[in-house]
Amino acid sequence: MTSGDGLRHPGPGRAVWADRDFRLLWSGQATAQVGGQVGQFVLPLLVLQLGAGAGTVGLLRAASLLPHLLFSLPAGHLADRTEVRPLMMWADWIRCLTMLTVMLLASLHMLTVWQLLVAVMVLGVCTVIFDISYYSLLPGMLLREQLGTANFALEAARSFATLAGPALAGLLLGLLPLWAALTVDAAALAVSAATLMAMRRGRPAVSGARSGPVDTGKRALAAGWLQVWHSPVLRPSMLYLGFRNLFAGIFSTYVLVFQVRELGFSVTRAAMVELLGNGGFLLGVLVGGWVSRRMGIGPQLCGGALLSALGIAVVSLARGDAAMAMTVGGLIAYGLGVASSNLQNVVLRQAVTPPEVMGRVSAVLRLAAYGTLPAGAALGALTTSLWGLRPSLQFAAVGALLTTAILVFSGIRTIRALPPTEPLSIAGPPLVPAPAAGDIPSPPSASS
Repeated sequence: MTSGDGLRHPGPGRAVWADRDFRLLWSGQATAQVGGQVGQFVLPLLVLQLGAGAGTVGLLRAASLLPHLLFSLPAGHLADRTEVRPLMMWADWIRCLTMLTVMLLASLHMLTVWQLLVAVMVLGVCTVIFDISYYSLLPGMLLREQLGTANFALEAARSFATLAGPALAGLLLGLLPLWAALTVDAAALAVSAATLMAMRRGRPAVSGARSGPVDTGKRALAAGWLQVWHSPVLRPSMLYLGFRNLFAGIFSTYVLVFQVRELGFSVTRAAMVELLGNGGFLLGVLVGGWVSRRMGIGPQLCGGALLSALGIAVVSLARGDAAMAMTVGGLIAYGLGVASSNLQNVVLRQAVTPPEVMGRVSAVLRLAAYGTLPAGAALGALTTSLWGLRPSLQFAAVGALLTTAILVFSGIRTIRALPPTEPLSIAGPPLVPAPAAGDIPSPPSASS
C-alpha cells in the first residue's frame, strides 16, 4: 500500500511484527539499549579507576546532559530537513568509534579524565541526534494505527534493558577489566547501525511533503516552539514533562542515598531494592497496551502520571519494619506510572504533529524534559541541606502530585483514541509556499 506521502507502507491489516523494517529497527534498538546500559554502568566506574573523586562522576553526568540542552533544537531542525535514517546510522557509527577509542586509550593506560569527558560529550551529541531522528522515523514507516503497538514494543525493549544491562555489566566486570566491558556497548552500536543500513524504508525530508506553508530561515528554528505552544495536546504535555522531571530529578538523585542513610539499608540491599523497583518500568510497558484499550489514551496518561507521583509519596513515607516493602512498592508504582504515561505521550506526539515539524517538536519536548532534570538535582541539593532527605522526597511527592493537574485539567484527559494530525501553526511572519509534490526526492535505497 502506498500512502499520500509517496512511501510504501504495510497494509492496514498487516501486523507490525510482519513488517521486515520494523523487525530490523526493533532488534537493533533492543541490542543497543542493553549495550547502552552496560556503558552507563561502566563509565562512572572508569572515572573512579582513573583516580578522580566522586565529584568528577557528577561532572561526567553533567557532560552527558549538556548536549541535550545545547543541541536538541538544532538536531530537531536537521531531522526535519533531511532523511533521518542516515542521520541515525552516522550517529551510531560515531558513537561506536568513540567507545572503541576510549577502550583503546584505557587499555594502553593513556586515558585521562578530560579525554573521557570529551568522549562523553561526543556520545551525548550523537545520542541527541539519534533519539530525535528516531521519534521522526516511526510515523514515516508505519500507519497511524500501528504507532501504539510499535512504541509499546520498542519501549518494552528499553525497559528490559534497564534490568538486563546492569546485570550483564556486573557479570562482565567479574571476568574482564573495566575497559573491556565497553566492548558490549561498542558492538551493540555497530549492530544498531547495521540494522538501520539493512532497512528498505525510512522517512525522507518532509519540509515540502504537504501542500501549504513551509517555514524557512529564522522562522524555522521557532517552528517547533510555535507548534507546541498552539497545540491543545502538545503544550500541556510539554509543561507536564518539564515540571514532572523537576521533581523527578530530586527523587532520582536522592532515593538511593535515602535508602542507605535514612532507612539504614546496606548498599547491597539498596541495589536489590532498585533492581526490583525497576521492574515497574517493564510492567508498565507490558500492561500498557491492555490498559490503553480499556481506558483510552488520555485517561491512561493521566492515571500513569498520578500513579508515579503516589509512588514517590510511598517511598518518602517508608520507615520501620515496612520500610523495604514500601520502598519496593513505591518504586514499582513510580516506574509503572512513568512508563505508562511516557508511552502515551510519545504516541500522542507522533499522531498530532505534522511531519514537517516532527523533529523540531520532539526537540522542544526533549529540551523541556531534560532541561529540568539538572535543575531538579540542584533543587534537591538545596532542600536536603535545609530540611533533610525525607522532607526533600516528600516535597518532591507533593510537587509531582500537583503537576498531574496540568494533564487532568487539559483536554488530554478526554482523548480516547488517536486524534487527527493538527495543522501547521501559522502564527508569526508569513511563510513561503511549499514546493510541488513532484519536487520531493524519493528515499534512497538501503545501500546508499
